[in-house]
Amino acid sequence: MNVATLIVVMACTDGSSRASTEPPDPSPSSPSSTTPTAPDPPSRRTLVVPEARGLTLVDLDEMEPTLTPWTEWMPDCNECGGEGASADGDGLLVSLVGKDGEAIARLDADGLLDFRVDGFRFPHDVMRDPADDTLMVVETFADRVTWIDGAGTSALPVRTLGKEHPRFPPLPNGADRFEHDGRSLLLLSHLGVGGGPGSITGVITLWDITAPSDAQHLWTFPQDGQLQTPHGPVLRMMDDVWWLLWAHTYGDGERGTVGLARTDDPLHRPTYVADLVPGDDVGSFEFLRGVELDTDGTLWLTDSGTGWITRASWPTPPPRASGATGGVGDQRYEELGEAEIVLDNLFDPFEAWLWTGFPE
Repeated sequence: MNVATLIVVMACTDGSSRASTEPPDPSPSSPSSTTPTAPDPPSRRTLVVPEARGLTLVDLDEMEPTLTPWTEWMPDCNECGGEGASADGDGLLVSLVGKDGEAIARLDADGLLDFRVDGFRFPHDVMRDPADDTLMVVETFADRVTWIDGAGTSALPVRTLGKEHPRFPPLPNGADRFEHDGRSLLLLSHLGVGGGPGSITGVITLWDITAPSDAQHLWTFPQDGQLQTPHGPVLRMMDDVWWLLWAHTYGDGERGTVGLARTDDPLHRPTYVADLVPGDDVGSFEFLRGVELDTDGTLWLTDSGTGWITRASWPTPPPRASGATGGVGDQRYEELGEAEIVLDNLFDPFEAWLWTGFPE
């Protein structure tokens, strides 16, 4: 996936009072008769930061955030929190959890509600599958990815990828779909049983989903061992190398790190390089959930625990593989490049991504 179609995951802290394991009515909710107010369309490149309160757009030139509450689109969404989104053509797909629904929704090119569908079990992420124009919903508490009708008419599954596949780990919690070598690839992080300090069953997997109903497992990372609560993996090209990055929420056992691995071809399992840790300029990560690498080498790091977004430079020179596997207890820690906190007043942000915004 390129920078224009990045995945964003919005924050509702795992285990919070807003999360519910009980699925609501599976029928789609009708948009309210109340006409929502569309956010002002950004005229320049924009940082998109959905958070628990609503959708925040940040003009990169001014670094001025503008928040639109979820209730502007869905008046009955007073206790909704965001848990994942992606660009969908010139609109957005978003996923929501909380007492007011476990749902996905689409915002159209004008920033208005197109549809909303309820009936999922902690929808952690949502994106469109171009193979057949369906929507993929990452259902964490159902241990699966669920494909539904692309027009948002129903939450009934068209197909699923989950426990029926022997290589599919439980608790998928982050996704990134991209294309490579004529294939459609789905990168997933899996939370790990427990989902907190001491949880060492998390992994990252890659799937070839080019042919609908015939998903093929390509690799699991790390090859040996497990990760401590990974979130939001991405595969990005930088300096002719494919880099796997993930928010390693408890990467040092208690605090967050930026996981880093490399490969010449994403079809092959990356080789672990290091866990990147912040220096004294920004302090430690409390609950790192979002990692993004821009084409200019800028890292955008989103910490749900502090409500901060940190902008950091790509390490120069980038660290090299050391022989460690990257599994818990077999890691190498290196310091991030120059970093600064650019936003510090957000509420449960999950990830930040770059977009051209709702066009005029």
